Amino acid sequence: MLSLFVLAFAGTAAAYDPTYTHTDYMGSTSPTIDGKYTTADEYAAGASHGFGANGVFRDTWTIPANVMENMILETMDTTNDATDNYVICYDSTADGGTTPKTDDFKIVITGHDASATCTWYRGTGTAWTQVAAPTSAFFEWKESLATSPTSSTPHYMVEFRIDKQDTTAFGITVLGMNFAMSVSYNDTRAGGNGVQSWPPSANANNPDTWGYVPYSMDPVPESLSLSIVFALSTIAVIAGTICIRKKIVMPKF
Repeated sequence: MLSLFVLAFAGTAAAYDPTYTHTDYMGSTSPTIDGKYTTADEYAAGASHGFGANGVFRDTWTIPANVMENMILETMDTTNDATDNYVICYDSTADGGTTPKTDDFKIVITGHDASATCTWYRGTGTAWTQVAAPTSAFFEWKESLATSPTSSTPHYMVEFRIDKQDTTAFGITVLGMNFAMSVSYNDTRAGGNGVQSWPPSANANNPDTWGYVPYSMDPVPESLSLSIVFALSTIAVIAGTICIRKKIVMPKF
């Protein structure tokens, strides 16, 4: 047991934009991955984080079996343009770098509704290279036009889930216990909002410009079971130290 907690505080040298931190809170139930934020309860445990002119993302981590990362990314975009895209980048060890390393991943979702496509990329050390998308057991996603607790006007949003413990897809975990991340949405319609991102100056090709995402078990369960400790320990080896901050509450658009 002692060795597990030592691992939880062990990690590689971190590099990211320290100005931007978003805490990933533990959820009690797993959201339904349908591309919709149907009820407030789905992400009630998560922190809301606004970005750009009218974007917001929420996330929670849950343990239905393995540790899963759940996220919904909403934009107030209501226009269907085939070139619109969401880009989510992950640095699994938060070790940064000025170019994408082999522990960095980029997910690009282009278009909307049933015609939306998803493409995965992995860092080579100098650039991105396209890789085969993992199976739905590892990565599940859905995009839709719908209302949500954020706004009663139908708007585009994408929802997805990633297995934080799986190593079969890429030989390593895509998301460590704590990780670095960037999120962006490109509204390509003429007169639209264009590229909006978190952090505001994030560059998908430069992990040093991404924000930091520590996890929190707040509120702490009455009893921390051994299964949770062991589940977390499997991703602790490649994580940094634990950092807990207050939730950010976003107003409705």
